[in-house]
Amino acid sequence: MAKRIIEVVPYDPAWPVAAAGAIAEVREALSGAITEIEHIGSTAVPGLAAKPVIDLMAAAEDLGAVGSRDAELARLGYWAGHHGMSGHLLYVRGDDAHRTHHLHVVTLES
Repeated sequence: MAKRIIEVVPYDPAWPVAAAGAIAEVREALSGAITEIEHIGSTAVPGLAAKPVIDLMAAAEDLGAVGSRDAELARLGYWAGHHGMSGHLLYVRGDDAHRTHHLHVVTLES
């Protein structure tokens, strides 16, 4: 695994625009499998310095329905990450050394 360098940078007003684009792409790729999706984390807070990684959280009625759509997410550049948490899927865009997006998927009731 490549070593990741974690950096915190000044707020970038392009982050909400990038998040909105990623949300639209994921919403289309997972149409019918997710019920909600939002921009979360430090890049979602105007004016806050942050790691330059767009964090998204989506809710699904059934995580299996999302897991069966890995190919659609792969076409957007996301790959299944490993975090060891049950009831939570993680998809990462970018390579291990330079991630640009994290997509967290949880069940609607959680």
